[in-house]
Amino acid sequence: MTERNFKRNKILNILKDAGLSTTGHGLPNILRSNRMSLKIFWTICVFVSLGICAFLLQRSFVDFLNWDVVTKIQLITETPAIFPTISICNANPIQTNYTVELANTVLTELNFSDPLNSPIFSFLTNSMKTHLTKYILFANFQKLNSTEKEKIGFLTPDNIIGCTYSGIPCNLSTHFESYYDNFHGSCLRFNSGKKSPLLNSSKPGLLNGLFLELFVGEPNDHSLTYSTGLYVMVHNSSSQVFYPKGYTVPTGKQVDIGIQKEYITKKPSPYSNCIDDKNELEKYEFYRIIDASGRKYKRELCYELCYQEKCLSKCQCQDFTHFLFPNRTICMNLKEFLCNYRAFAEFYASNVNELCSAKCPMECDDINYPLTFSSLEYPTKPYSKVLLKNPQVISKFKNISEVSYERLKSNVVLLYFYYIDSQYTKIEEVEKMNWLDFIAGIGGTLGLFIGISFLSLIEIVEVLIEVAYVFFESRVNKIMVKPKNSIEKS
Repeated sequence: MTERNFKRNKILNILKDAGLSTTGHGLPNILRSNRMSLKIFWTICVFVSLGICAFLLQRSFVDFLNWDVVTKIQLITETPAIFPTISICNANPIQTNYTVELANTVLTELNFSDPLNSPIFSFLTNSMKTHLTKYILFANFQKLNSTEKEKIGFLTPDNIIGCTYSGIPCNLSTHFESYYDNFHGSCLRFNSGKKSPLLNSSKPGLLNGLFLELFVGEPNDHSLTYSTGLYVMVHNSSSQVFYPKGYTVPTGKQVDIGIQKEYITKKPSPYSNCIDDKNELEKYEFYRIIDASGRKYKRELCYELCYQEKCLSKCQCQDFTHFLFPNRTICMNLKEFLCNYRAFAEFYASNVNELCSAKCPMECDDINYPLTFSSLEYPTKPYSKVLLKNPQVISKFKNISEVSYERLKSNVVLLYFYYIDSQYTKIEEVEKMNWLDFIAGIGGTLGLFIGISFLSLIEIVEVLIEVAYVFFESRVNKIMVKPKNSIEKS
């Protein structure tokens, strides 16, 4: 027998022994069977199993590389819970003599003293004319310094008739702060955490939250409003919320506002489009602008900058009701406003995601406060007599004795803010298939259809080592035989 045949037979024997002893199913049966019909039967079974196995493995790879997620919803008890920040603005900010005189001056300078009869806005309804006139006024108020802005609006701690938190009287100087809203002037913010530590709520329910009685005021001939009441915004202390966010609250009502809390966490790339790496976020210009302003980044704020970019290119000015680029001019005169109006309509009629998503990364974490509203008539006639004796109410009317029940009712509102329960909802995205699931799925498929396990792979390594030894021994024998022949010849 030649050396080549010897080597081939030895390798074939190694492969046959491995096939007979392997833990993989099917192959030993093919090799052991003495009947051709059984060999064919087992061969067909093995190929069918291999085909199904290959198909399922391909599906596992596709499912894994799709980076799918499942939404996990948990109800988590939190006691005590941090009470949210509450921002409140007056829907009718032009009430004080200072604001009325300032408004008349601005409209006169713009030659726009009779907005309802102006031919410029003839295509609008009267309510829209009123709203847009208010817009023009507050756009021009942006030129004022901070001291002058503090005088605009009609909602300060002086408007608070009564306030308690969990049954304890509020400290108006530390629990509340005034802030300027671009569209409503002076507004109130409760529990911002800037003047005192954030308040906690140890128990849910109406009596364990914020009780707030407010004097809202009433429209006059210069109010430029077609409705009265408040705008209420409930949010996290780390974020600042401005109009048009929020909910409307009418006067003459006790409005009970039940609060729930939701934490939302998304899986970052490649599972979604959100980014949680600050270094990656810093690559986006709009993110850097928002972050530098001190406000928490949100994609909707970024979309506002995207709109401002369009407004600047079209009108060379910005819309003051949106997040602003620093050191850019604001649309103030009628020509700029009309251009801004068209830019606004065009932008939001288009696909905003398509226009701006490349410039505005999605955040991965967010906190929401879903609200539930219910209301009762307020005040009752007996309680109105108590209110009319309150110094805070008396100071708001020129002649308190002439104030009727209906007039008082249209000027006041009672708000209750409270947690509905002590649980919050955590909505979290988790991988549908992680690395361990992927490996386990492959192992299960291989084991089910062809009986292969991890140790079966070691058997393949063993066969390769055995074959390598055959070639190695052959080479060693050649080296040993060659010197021996040389000695015999000498």
